[in-house]
Amino acid sequence: MPFPNMPPLYPGYHHILFPIPWLPTVPLPLSHRIANLLLSDEVQQISFRFGHVITLPEGFRKVADAIRDGRVSVSADATGVPSGATAAYNQFTNVLHFGAPSILDSADGRGTTVHECRHAVSDVIARKTAMRHEEAACFIAESWYLQNIGAPRNAGITQSLWDIATALRGRAARGRPVTATGAEINAGRRAVAVEYAYENEHYSFDGV
Repeated sequence: MPFPNMPPLYPGYHHILFPIPWLPTVPLPLSHRIANLLLSDEVQQISFRFGHVITLPEGFRKVADAIRDGRVSVSADATGVPSGATAAYNQFTNVLHFGAPSILDSADGRGTTVHECRHAVSDVIARKTAMRHEEAACFIAESWYLQNIGAPRNAGITQSLWDIATALRGRAARGRPVTATGAEINAGRRAVAVEYAYENEHYSFDGV
């Protein structure tokens, strides 16, 4: 209700409601929208162990916090993205790189964002991971998110990794991580080695 005994802001206009519809809405910065994505139910339901790589809701919350307080930066400058990719996480500079500021406008773009933020989870907790474990876990997190929102598999995700995500998601109980079987781990590692040529090496994440 209006404050009593106050003159109208403009003569003759006694009932101005907010927000004023003809004023343009200022969009949130990309960094804020990514943080909000990580806090969404669709991401917070992702919870699994893939060998030594553990993906938990609180990990995504830690990345959201790191984005909001500036420990992890967001760039939409395509020069920071490798050729043929749409996004990348640089663990040495703690920067999430995206090829365009419209990355969140599509389901696939949001899935890619979840993938790269899964890398950032390992960096926030300063965890050294096997490259094939790490990459498989990121593809599984991406697939899990897409399945949560009812989106189909895209060409960037192999059927085998999609199927592993489907199986883990089907066994998951909210609040408790589901554990990948040995067969699922072997299949996931094999997929990222054969389809994406990831080496049998390690990532060293040093914290943010």
